[in-house]
Amino acid sequence: MFSWSPLANFFWDLQCKIYVLLVGICSALKLTVPSHTIHGIEGQPLHLAVDYNFNATASEIQIIWLFERPHSNPKYLLGSVNQTVVPDLEYQHKFTLTPPNASLMINPLHMSDEGNYIVKVNVRGNGTIAASQKIQVAVDDGPYGLRVKSDKGLNVGAVFTVDMGEVILFDCSADSNPPNTYSWIQRADNTTHVIKYGPHLEVVSDKVAQKTIDYMCRAFNNVTGKRDETHFTVVVTSVGLEKLAQKGKSLSSLAVITGISLFLILAMAFLFLWKRYQPHKGHESALDDFGIYEFVAIPDLASGSRVSSQSVPSSDFVPGQDMLSTVYEVIQHIPEQPQQDHQQNPSDSTSKFAD
Repeated sequence: MFSWSPLANFFWDLQCKIYVLLVGICSALKLTVPSHTIHGIEGQPLHLAVDYNFNATASEIQIIWLFERPHSNPKYLLGSVNQTVVPDLEYQHKFTLTPPNASLMINPLHMSDEGNYIVKVNVRGNGTIAASQKIQVAVDDGPYGLRVKSDKGLNVGAVFTVDMGEVILFDCSADSNPPNTYSWIQRADNTTHVIKYGPHLEVVSDKVAQKTIDYMCRAFNNVTGKRDETHFTVVVTSVGLEKLAQKGKSLSSLAVITGISLFLILAMAFLFLWKRYQPHKGHESALDDFGIYEFVAIPDLASGSRVSSQSVPSSDFVPGQDMLSTVYEVIQHIPEQPQQDHQQNPSDSTSKFAD
């Protein structure tokens, strides 16, 4: 007979003796667990204790552990046959079994480990007897995400601005399983003292303007032993929250206008500089406009000779010379060339075009 609990063994012997008197044999398998719901702490190991008893010759003892989440099929975690453990490779780093003890060790425990754990024991001898139990595991964690809110006042970060003489209700909350216990602490003259317990705090603001009061909310989880705290300041003002809010809106509008004006000024300055230093694509110098231009004039025979030149006597005019005399006049107005250029006197130019 296998026994992993002295008290369970005593009652099993008693039950078995009664069963022997009535039936003549006692070979049933009894599997027990301390509780069907067990709480564990996030990040800490959790031990799931299991006892089993039977009174028969056993050639093989098999232990199997399964994990089950709501609305899902059970998953195999690990098992053993006699002294040999057969783990699932996915979970072997997390779960430990030491046969013939059927208890399971989970290390470390996380929120994802919440669910039902099923243990099954099979004993093979002259026949096979089996028993199973289910344990629900809940993971305790927290507190985390601690925050303070108020029903009145202007809240910016950890500063609450209130009117003189106003009554404000503060609420402190944090995520935790099981729920936290809360305490409110006030700091004054470099000392702190607890002023209230519970998630809510009612404060009557002072009648003295520009006074500041420092508070702290502390959350504590009695199961995990963890705690968290947050500090905040209450500022009493005589201006009035409405005016403060309007002032805030005015400052926001002024900031927007200032930003737009600054953008326009920078854009105009950039455009001015761009135009100032942009290279011109026109003529770089008036000298580029000088050259030889040819004007063709067709003489009007009906009105007589139209084109004359002071440099050419009228007696020398013959038909067909209008074009040549016009070109000559244009050439006469070409600016003087620099000395290093080839110079030509008017007579050479005239003779060149005449030829």
